[in-house]
Amino acid sequence: MLELIAASANDFEELLALRIRAMQPSLERLGRFDPQRARERLRASYDPAVTRHIMCGGRRIGFVALKPCEGGILLDHLYLDPAFHGQGFGSQVLQQIFKETDQQGAILHVGALRASRANRFYRKHGFIYSHETEWDICYRRPPAILRNETMQTGILQTLPAHASYLTFNAKANTDAPALRSALTALAKLVDGEKIVLGIGANLASKLGAQVNGLRNFDGIADSRVRLPATPADLWCWLRADERGALVHHAQQIQTALQEAFELQHQLDAFKYDTGRDLTGYEDGTENPQDEAAFAAAIVQAQGPGLDGSSMVAVQQWRHQFEKFDAMSSTDQDNAIGRRKSDNEELEDAPESAHVKRTAQEDFTPEAFSLRRSMPWTEQGKAGLHFVSFGNSFYAFEAQLRRMSGAEDGIVDALFKFSHPVSGSYFWCPPMKDGQIDLCLLHID
Repeated sequence: MLELIAASANDFEELLALRIRAMQPSLERLGRFDPQRARERLRASYDPAVTRHIMCGGRRIGFVALKPCEGGILLDHLYLDPAFHGQGFGSQVLQQIFKETDQQGAILHVGALRASRANRFYRKHGFIYSHETEWDICYRRPPAILRNETMQTGILQTLPAHASYLTFNAKANTDAPALRSALTALAKLVDGEKIVLGIGANLASKLGAQVNGLRNFDGIADSRVRLPATPADLWCWLRADERGALVHHAQQIQTALQEAFELQHQLDAFKYDTGRDLTGYEDGTENPQDEAAFAAAIVQAQGPGLDGSSMVAVQQWRHQFEKFDAMSSTDQDNAIGRRKSDNEELEDAPESAHVKRTAQEDFTPEAFSLRRSMPWTEQGKAGLHFVSFGNSFYAFEAQLRRMSGAEDGIVDALFKFSHPVSGSYFWCPPMKDGQIDLCLLHID
């Protein structure tokens, strides 16, 4: 039985020796092992008030330090004596820490050396990649309220390196039992992380089901620009770190659905730089984070079968680079409403600037959604595959109404060099016991 016991100022030297034993292999792989530097770094951060010994059978086997930080709690130190590695003690310590941070509703942050095995350890225990520094890879673990086990987790996770979007329609004259049989086969593949599933309104209707809030995208009344509506029965967002996995997943999905559904469109996408659009501007800058992201994207308090689900609006935007490249850098910045060089918002941007047209807090009620858009290229054409998750379609429609000029006659400057070629709505069902929950479609 492990215990976490408060440390004191007098424990510094012994904890330093333990930290050096634990860190030396990783630091040597990086060519950065320096005992003096190790002493200075621990001395600078050592705070007995937040440090605890990890005790097992009355023997100290490691130590841990948890510090309040901006945006949550920092797991500043977690070291085990190498003699106790691989015995499950690290996992036991994390479980105690998780219980504490979950009770506080706090996000837990941690960093790990690039060459350290700790990266795999933290990912294994549910930490999500956040960002990188020169030497560390940083992660965060949302509290229980944000890790609602009833949602498809890929919705809130950061963008993958590669993605594929597949849309399907039911084959003509396919009856409801055949549709349910195919969906049952598909459900075995959907994990909500590597494969995120969306259901179209027409398919729900064919199955005699009603999903509150789900409907088809029909454009925007009084729009000054063309907004195509391209409904589909099924939408699959495939997420992976490399493209080979996407190929295999796509084949498995098509095999599962082949008796009842036809593939309508497949589009491959990718993460560009740190998450930029192909125009070079950062995308999703104003995305809500953590608790706010969960609240914006995930349906709550609507009952079983709906709680943990999400509504997603999907548009494929095609860029006309010849028009964009002909614009001066100043005109480009004014069209977006931000400087490309530093991503700073322009205070004097024109009313047609995209940032001003879509400022989520300027709507009544506020129109927050969670964007998970990615660039695409296909047969010499390219653009942005826009994906917006919400607890309803309100935020997407409010922003698109203003962008299209339907609200006040001012059209978003984005339309000067880009336009949508598709538009669809889908409902992303919740998860239950690790599987996609299709109970509202009368599928057990």
